[in-house]
Amino acid sequence: MFRLDLDNVPQALAARDTRGFIKLIKERGGHRLVGARVLAPEGGEHIMQAAMAIRRGIGVSEIAAMCHPYLTQAEGIKLCAQMFHRDVTKLSCCSP
Repeated sequence: MFRLDLDNVPQALAARDTRGFIKLIKERGGHRLVGARVLAPEGGEHIMQAAMAIRRGIGVSEIAAMCHPYLTQAEGIKLCAQMFHRDVTKLSCCSP
């Protein structure tokens, strides 16, 4: 389980509204996403992507590798998925 505060999501910074977080939960001992929680002003932008990943058995590594448009709230899901492999809070906003 990883939680990413919205002050690490470039679009939230650009909008000057960093209230909230994204939390992704993967299966124990595996990579498949089994849960998600989004508490954010634009949370609806995130939840369908997470729901589809859970329904289709998509792993956090696959989510992290997917192309997500820059400067969107949905990019937060990718950044949170990347947290399972590296600390994205230490990256600049433009790092891959």
